Amino acid sequence: MLRKLIKKTGIKTHIKRKFPRGEQSVKLCATLLINYKPGQKVFKYGDCFSTRTYNVSGSGMCISHPDRLLAGKIIMLNSKNNLKKVECINCAMVGIVNDGFINKPIIAKVIWASENRCGIEYIDIADSDRRQMDRLAKANPLSKPTPEPEKPSK
Repeated sequence: MLRKLIKKTGIKTHIKRKFPRGEQSVKLCATLLINYKPGQKVFKYGDCFSTRTYNVSGSGMCISHPDRLLAGKIIMLNSKNNLKKVECINCAMVGIVNDGFINKPIIAKVIWASENRCGIEYIDIADSDRRQMDRLAKANPLSKPTPEPEKPSK
């Protein structure tokens, strides 16, 4: 009965993701950006911390954070070869950050945040990095499809 009503009214019961997600565990450097405006080339930096990805997609990723991020915050993600500031290069955490995961810094917005994880959506990402994230997601899908149960033959 309920299904018929939902079908009749056209209410969507779930939202399908535009990009598939895939498992990926990589250490990155994250920096909070203060007063970010789209298209901005010079940034005012806030706190920085190392983070680990849980899953990635062509539109965003789930990362860890030390209880510093709230929904709506803007962050910049870097791998070791993208670090330019002297403080970043000399940071004690730089040794655990992966190099070469992304080619250019990624600017992203925090969409949701829990105590130690958050979901981010890319605001500014290089096309090559987006393609790489998409490839990684497809290569390591979050859940493998379960095979259809066999129907008994008559």
